[in-house]
Amino acid sequence: MVRILQIGAHLAPNLIGGAEVSAGEIGRQLTRAGLRVLGFSSSVNNERKSPRVLYTGSLHRVTAATRLRGLSKYAYYLLEQVNIWPAVKVYLLIRRAKIDIAIVHSWRGLGEWLPVAVMLSGKPAIFILHDFSFVCLNKGARRRGKNCEKQCVDCKLSSRFRIALAQSRQGICLVAPSEAHAESVRKLSGASLQTLVIHNPNVYLIKSRARVPAEQLKFGYVGRLEEDKGFGTFLSLARKFSGKADFVVAGEGAMTAEAVAAAAAGQIRYLGQVPQSEMSEVYDQLDVLVVPSKWRENFPGVCVQAAMSGLPIIGSVIGGIPEIVTDHKTGRLIAPNDTDGWESAVEEFVSNRELVATYSRNALLDGDRFDPVKNMSKYRDLVLQMAEAAR
Repeated sequence: MVRILQIGAHLAPNLIGGAEVSAGEIGRQLTRAGLRVLGFSSSVNNERKSPRVLYTGSLHRVTAATRLRGLSKYAYYLLEQVNIWPAVKVYLLIRRAKIDIAIVHSWRGLGEWLPVAVMLSGKPAIFILHDFSFVCLNKGARRRGKNCEKQCVDCKLSSRFRIALAQSRQGICLVAPSEAHAESVRKLSGASLQTLVIHNPNVYLIKSRARVPAEQLKFGYVGRLEEDKGFGTFLSLARKFSGKADFVVAGEGAMTAEAVAAAAAGQIRYLGQVPQSEMSEVYDQLDVLVVPSKWRENFPGVCVQAAMSGLPIIGSVIGGIPEIVTDHKTGRLIAPNDTDGWESAVEEFVSNRELVATYSRNALLDGDRFDPVKNMSKYRDLVLQMAEAAR
């Protein structure tokens, strides 16, 4: 039996975001396929424990909800550099538990040396690129409101050794959820890294239907309320088209106060944080999803969930979004900072509501490529092939 070690900051049952949902789904499906899946995670942010996960302590107690600034942020990154114990622990675990292959989802809170320990263990490893953590300290490759086009000195020093190992070691594979994300990581690393593209095999609860637009269209925003996610752009659209269309928001974040204020002014309907189990109801009431992200989204689940439910999307031409949305077919693609472009796209739907029905039908026909069963089978085949090659 193939023995797999999954590594992540938030494994089941403490799932937080899209990366953790992917980790949970991959673990479940590999177990169902008859493989033995163990977990390795930090005790921080994991109040509930799983008997199939080994938890290790951390030098810091930063929770998932903590927003670090100034000296606190630099102290956190310093501790990530000197936090060697989890790396030693995972190295010994891989050797003693006779692990055949490791799947690394994230190492936040586990120290920057953990991926190095995995590669030095001599066992094959798959690094799933949910973000830019392989090449960037802050995981987002974005600084001071701008996306990084090259590594800063700190990121170069932090990632230099693991990039070199990934290049030189046999049996190391990086998997990105989109071609754009794979290319961005390669570009930032300055190295020819072996990278495959497999869409996230996330299973979403959806109500799939062709949209019949109402008299007053409903535009929706789903996700973290952050400037990097373009929430400010959405609020501007809500103010501009107040009375001509309805605007619905689901989520929380640094701009929650702005959302509350906009709701009080009658510009949006604010639903707050909606449980994943109820998100299909949110998508079902919308006519168009707006995704005005400014950072390079790898392969946003909100877009996939919307597309599979038959919901047209107005999205940014950035990251993996254009690999989900086809311009003038399943939605519209606009440059992140093109204010006039975003207003024109909304106006286009408001003045020609039949576009909603047309794009909705096209989205439903296009949804098969996001099938989680097909994408999971690619992961399963990759795991088995790499484990067999190592043997």
